[in-house]
Amino acid sequence: MNNNPNTINSIVLAKLSSTAPSTSIAHKAASRRLAHQSGATSSAARVRATIVDRRGSAVGRAAALVASTQAAIRRLALPCPSVEGASYVQARDVAAVQEIFDNATAKLSAIRREIVAEWPSLTSAAKGNLGDLAAEIAWPDAEDFAGRFTVSLTWLGTPAPIAGTVLAGVSAEVAARVRASSERAISDDLLAAHGAPVRDLIAALAESVDQVRNGQRIRQERFENIRAAADDIASKNWLALPQLDVLVAALRESVEDVTDASSLTSAGRSAAADRIATAKRVAESTLADLGL
Repeated sequence: MNNNPNTINSIVLAKLSSTAPSTSIAHKAASRRLAHQSGATSSAARVRATIVDRRGSAVGRAAALVASTQAAIRRLALPCPSVEGASYVQARDVAAVQEIFDNATAKLSAIRREIVAEWPSLTSAAKGNLGDLAAEIAWPDAEDFAGRFTVSLTWLGTPAPIAGTVLAGVSAEVAARVRASSERAISDDLLAAHGAPVRDLIAALAESVDQVRNGQRIRQERFENIRAAADDIASKNWLALPQLDVLVAALRESVEDVTDASSLTSAGRSAAADRIATAKRVAESTLADLGL
């Protein structure tokens, strides 16, 4: 494992946060009536009213932008296990992450204005769909609703171990132990971060084995997703872990002969499922070998 200081010093911590308003709200009056009519408790019988339809609207575009921004940054990052919501980013990718965020905030600002412009027609349509229930709803203000779509990016610094003058007043023995513990914690954190994509992959591979073996139709996209996962793990093997190199090779081998899933025979499907199952076992053993 590549655990030298240069590796740690080439990584920074970033925290991407986002918010999005709900397009439905609890309809308290309708909930009370339903509970009374059915003899149910108010906590069990709840009615929600859709106040905005996302489909084909600026609201839907804003929600999609927030989600795609998160996904784009995740492709360049590894989740930090010890800091909730934070991710590790290599120094070489900092500018790319910042550009993704800057573009997203500019687009989101424009979409918020579109939401405000569309608000009268959006709420008019929703009120028509709700009928008499619409009169009992406190409708949100357009500016307030649009303003609840947000993305924020905070750079938290580098995950450097404790050093320098911070421990100046501590005995040499204790300071050495604290530094060693700090270095181990960062190393363990980075190692755990490398395991996150593998955990996500195992569930996807299990589903692929079942679908390839038993599904009615097989899409080539399923095999391309495995190739993409291999590339993703390879690009994020920042610690140069040989176990991940073995896994990447197994993933690529599992799909290397499949170029047209729709043409696979029954025997071909069975063989492909077996190869993916083998890759899944390699992924599981990878986590075990890494102590994760």
